Amino acid sequence: VAIGLLEQTTYPSFGYEINNIYEPATTIWELWDSDTKGPGMNSRNHDMFATPDTFLYKTMGGIDMPPGVHGYETIRFKPDAAQWARGDMNATWLNGGKASAAPLGN
Repeated sequence: VAIGLLEQTTYPSFGYEINNIYEPATTIWELWDSDTKGPGMNSRNHDMFATPDTFLYKTMGGIDMPPGVHGYETIRFKPDAAQWARGDMNATWLNGGKASAAPLGN
């Protein structure tokens, strides 16, 4: 469903907002049909935690914080790739200028 909302360009979807002929979106709208509603409770900058990139890095990429951690002081790599990805997954990062790497998944 989430991938469909990213790829679809008809109402209701993120693609509908982005490709809208009257007001192309650069952020997530408060309402799926904001282009047909009047002013009032109709924010055109209402992304909060509903942005597609959050889904991509948290759910598909598995990059998140463990419970009780704040500000990404500790990062958890736990991709749910078994349902969509094929091949090897690796994470590489810098820690104090020194590169670290780890295989992810099975």
